[in-house]
Amino acid sequence: MHIATHPAKGCAALEHFVLNISFTCRTRANMPSSFARLKVVKGDITKIKVDAIVISTNSTFDRGSLAQSAHQSAGLQLKLETQKLIRCDVGDARLASGFSLPAKNVIFTVGPTWQDGQHGEDDSLAKCYTSCLKLAVENNYNTVAMPAISCGANGFPFRRSITIAVRAVSSFISEHHKLHVTFVCMDERFQNVPDWYLSEIKKQRRSRRISPDDPRRQEFLENLLVVKGNITKIVADAVVNAAKSSLLGGGGVDGAVHRAAGPELLQECRKLNGCPVGDARITNAYKLQARYVIHTVGPVWGGGKHEEDFLLRECYMSSLELAKNHDCRTIVFPAISCGVYSFPFARATGIAIDAVLDFKAEHGDHMQVSFCCFSERDKNIYLSEMQKRKGQD
Repeated sequence: MHIATHPAKGCAALEHFVLNISFTCRTRANMPSSFARLKVVKGDITKIKVDAIVISTNSTFDRGSLAQSAHQSAGLQLKLETQKLIRCDVGDARLASGFSLPAKNVIFTVGPTWQDGQHGEDDSLAKCYTSCLKLAVENNYNTVAMPAISCGANGFPFRRSITIAVRAVSSFISEHHKLHVTFVCMDERFQNVPDWYLSEIKKQRRSRRISPDDPRRQEFLENLLVVKGNITKIVADAVVNAAKSSLLGGGGVDGAVHRAAGPELLQECRKLNGCPVGDARITNAYKLQARYVIHTVGPVWGGGKHEEDFLLRECYMSSLELAKNHDCRTIVFPAISCGVYSFPFARATGIAIDAVLDFKAEHGDHMQVSFCCFSERDKNIYLSEMQKRKGQD
């Protein structure tokens, strides 16, 4: 994912950093996808110039450090207006004017207090986000800034709250194409919060699936290639290497790629400091018939109980994003994790095909994707999995 970092608009006096999420994403209607209309900002929400800021508070709109800060910045008029509002229950939202705030309006919401996760806290938190956004849409607002609701005195676990927030917001704005949402990270005790938001946005964006009814599905499937041969002999912009996490070579495809590319590949890989499972790194291809080698680390099969399916999908998504960012028009994949890592072959090929289809649905069919097999049996499994998906049309 390409992330552009720059000062937040309307916040030049502060040390704000805005991280724009994949603004090249488009839907079939050529509108920005829901994930493309999300930002992550580090700073003070009361200093942001948007149509509305969200303030997490109590039922009478005057408790909590964030509410107090908003009242102080907005002036006495906000206090007087909130006294006229109807009492707000957990999960609901109320609207007030922004007065002296840079934001035009304030949306107050009451978040749940964390107990043990067994008392409907997740649903109540999701309702907070959707209630706020419903008010925004009803009042024709296009830009909304939202804090991490319930993560202060209410004690909601940060990582859990971020997952809920991203899921609720991205789902809502997918139906409201003019709405842009900024997540605001304000707690200096948690320096990793912006990265947590970005990681969750990336994870949820990649989990989106192309519909079986999507007319492009058949076209995408027809354009996939399955070849039998030696992946190190194939001419392509990018060849994918099923690597170990050290990126320092090994057996199988990994060893073959390093031997064919020459010692320069290992020298470059030493500078990368490894790669986590599910992620990918890119290097030059040296003596291979390719421009780049994309190294990805597949999961070891453990019975399907350790997120192996998700991690394998991430291998393909990470590799395709790197290829796209380096203007690759052709890419060749081996059967990642299907050797000594023992991933069931048919299951792995299904995941691979679905990942490619979903990537093309989001980014367009601009890259020729090929799967390289060692045997005729393996090739037939790929073709069989592709045929199953054609039958879903």
